[in-house]
Amino acid sequence: MSCAEPSLVEQGTMRMADLLFVTMDAGGNVPPMLGIARATAARGHRVRLLGHERLRARVEAEELELTPFKQTRRWDASHEQSVLRWAPMLTAPLLGEEVRAACADRRPDVAVVDCMLAPVHDAVDRLGIPRVVLTHTLKSYYDGPYLYLAGAAARLRGHRVTAQWNRARANLVTTVAELDPAARRRQAPNVRWTGVVGPTTAPTAHRADPPLVLVSMSTNGFRGQRKSLQRIVDALGELPVRAVVTTGGVFAPDVLAAPRNVTVVGY
Repeated sequence: MSCAEPSLVEQGTMRMADLLFVTMDAGGNVPPMLGIARATAARGHRVRLLGHERLRARVEAEELELTPFKQTRRWDASHEQSVLRWAPMLTAPLLGEEVRAACADRRPDVAVVDCMLAPVHDAVDRLGIPRVVLTHTLKSYYDGPYLYLAGAAARLRGHRVTAQWNRARANLVTTVAELDPAARRRQAPNVRWTGVVGPTTAPTAHRADPPLVLVSMSTNGFRGQRKSLQRIVDALGELPVRAVVTTGGVFAPDVLAAPRNVTVVGY
């Protein structure tokens, strides 16, 4: 992405590029997008993010610029809600209008687009702007279950998500290839596993006895998630283990009644 585009080269030297990152408030998709945007800005490139206003504090904490959606409806990923509400959000035609307006205001050299935002991918292509896909979790999920739900809804609106991903200049999968079943299957030439994108911390040594169990569900408020986590916590309380349970920011840790061997945290 940094050197493949002839438009970014002037007189044999690399000039600083203008990059537009397009995302939405969908929980776990935000940290890898911010991590890549932060690293890109640190190299001297001009970076801005287009997304929900609710992301402003997180974006500005990274000293990055947010251009908020002006027409797309508000969205709060932390609310417990039916998965059926997601498809209309991800396929909203207004998303295409948002990116066209942002690019008219300041045309980027490259657009990095969350893999879920089908209208944005097509809008960027129509504008003739080089596009990179950001796949923020296992590609095996997007090649399978995702296509049956949101992918099918996108197709009803005329968006073929697999074709969108495959014709991008690159498709960055921000996870470890060895943990992704999709890495063992033939993929489009543009697919690249980057490894985990996130803050680096020193490993902490833990005693091996009793075993340590980590439980994490989602950064999205899927219906019934709180009750499911409480049942898991109750079961862990009956086992000879230590456990850490994360609520992913969907609700406060203190809403779960935890036994002594279970620690509940937000992240």
